[in-house]
Amino acid sequence: MIAILILVFPLVLGQTTCDLCPTTKPIVQTGGPQMTAFTRNAVIGKNKNGCLVKNLTCTSNTAGFMPVISFNDDKNGVWESKTQTGSIQLVCNANKYWTFTLNGVTIQIDQVACLGDFKNVA
Repeated sequence: MIAILILVFPLVLGQTTCDLCPTTKPIVQTGGPQMTAFTRNAVIGKNKNGCLVKNLTCTSNTAGFMPVISFNDDKNGVWESKTQTGSIQLVCNANKYWTFTLNGVTIQIDQVACLGDFKNVA
């Protein structure tokens, strides 16, 4: 009976829908050119609205080359770091999807990639 109540009334326990994003999402791509693992991919807490926040840190392995974070196979653009290590924050939305906001534009992130492997380029 308790399990049924939790499924039917999750907000009673202090949850909001924006704190229910899966920690295993978005899918991290690692199989393409210059792709490497994120040096940090972790939920760090909640924002002032009670929504989960995840930090993604992308680091270049070659001095002088700045890492890039790609969103949804570049369909939603990229974020370019100005230093050898760059971090962004994703926020869980009310539909339980991770999102990224830049310059007032918010996009849903289904796939993300760190482009930081420049050993064969330099």
